[in-house]
Amino acid sequence: MKRRQLNPEHFPYIEMRLGVSLADGDIALEFLSIDGDYLFEDTLIAKTIAEYSGRGLASDAERRIFKQQVAAARQALVELTGAAAALDMARPQPYLVILSMDGDHMGDVLSSLLDAEQHHNFSLALSDFAREDVHHIIEDEHLGRVVYAGGDDVLALLPIRDALQVAEELRRRFTALIDERKILDIKKSPISVTVSTGLAYVHYTHDLQDAVRAANDAQKHIAKKRYGRNAISVKFLRRSGEPRNMGHKWDVGGQPLVDHVLTVKDAFADGTLSRNLPYDLAQADYSLRGGIVPEEACLAEISRLLKRRVAEDKQDQVPGLLAHIEALAGFKFQYGLPLAQNWLELARFIAQKEQAGGPGMRSARRMYGCSGTASRSLPAKTTVRTACSRPHR
Repeated sequence: MKRRQLNPEHFPYIEMRLGVSLADGDIALEFLSIDGDYLFEDTLIAKTIAEYSGRGLASDAERRIFKQQVAAARQALVELTGAAAALDMARPQPYLVILSMDGDHMGDVLSSLLDAEQHHNFSLALSDFAREDVHHIIEDEHLGRVVYAGGDDVLALLPIRDALQVAEELRRRFTALIDERKILDIKKSPISVTVSTGLAYVHYTHDLQDAVRAANDAQKHIAKKRYGRNAISVKFLRRSGEPRNMGHKWDVGGQPLVDHVLTVKDAFADGTLSRNLPYDLAQADYSLRGGIVPEEACLAEISRLLKRRVAEDKQDQVPGLLAHIEALAGFKFQYGLPLAQNWLELARFIAQKEQAGGPGMRSARRMYGCSGTASRSLPAKTTVRTACSRPHR
C-alpha cells in the first residue's frame, strides 16, 4: 500500500520549550499531519468526513467498512483525550482570533521624511519588523500563525488566551522599533508612529472570508474611525448569541487597555467576580436608557452591582475592580454601560475557555495552520477550519 504524503505542521513555540523537534519519529509525523478537524467529535462522523474528503462510497459494503473505520477513529479520539486529560492537557479549543493590524497615517509619515536616506531607513525598519519581530512574537512567543506580514500590515491567527497580549506586544514593538531607529522628518526631528488593531473572535467553523472581513472592519472602521486611531477594537462573534463590538484607545489612565481586560478576566477565573455581572450591567443599561444619566450615577450603579457580585471574602477588591471597569466603560466616548458590558462579556468568555483548557499541540494545527508566506487572497466558501493547510516556513 502506498504511503500517503505527509505534511506535518511545525510549532516553534512548543519546540523551543521542549527542546526537541515534534517531528521526530513516524508517529509524531503522522499525528502532526492529521487534519485538525478530526480532533473534534462533532466533525469526526462518517457523513461529514465523506463530504469533506470527497470520498465516494458506492456500495453498501464500502459504506459499512467506512462507518466501522470512523467508529474506531472516534474511539481512538476518546482514548487520546482521556490520556491527555491524565497529563493535564485539555481538549482542543474551538474558538480562535483573527488579528488585523495596520499603521496609522503611514502615507503622511512617508511624505514627512527628510530625505532618501530616511526613506531607506524607514523601509528597512518596516521590513525588519515584518520579517523578524512579527514572526517572533506570534509564532515563537505564542502559539499563533502569521498569515501575512508586510511592513506595518499584519494578519494572523491566534489562540483566544493570547490574542490581546499579542496585539499589545506587536504595537509596543512596532512603535519602539521606529523610536530606536531615530528616523528623521523634514524638521530633523525623530518620527513616531502608532498602530490600530482589529480582533475577531470566531468559532473554527466560521466562514474564513467573513472572519477576516470582521477583523479588518474592526481595525479600519472602529479602531481607526470611531476611536480616532492608535486604538484596538474587537468583534466578538460567538456561535450562538448576538455579536458584540467594542473598542478603546490602547492606553487608559496610564495603563494599557489590555491590562484592564485581563485583570477582570482573572477575577472571573478565580471566582472573585460572579459571571452574572455582565447580565446585571445589561439590565441596568436597559433601565437607565431613555434619559441622560451622569457618569457619576453610572459609576455608582456599577459599584452597587460589583458589591453584590464580588465574593464576600474579597470585598476589598471592589475599588480596584471598579477602576478597571470604569476604564473599560469609556465614559469620555459616551458609550458607558454597554461598552463595559461587552468588555466584561469578552473577559468572562476568555476566562471560561482558559478554564476549559487552552490549545496545545493536539489542537494547534486545526486552529493555526497557515504559513507566514500565505496569501491574503482566500477562496470562496472557505471556513476557518479548512483554510489552514500549508507547510511550515
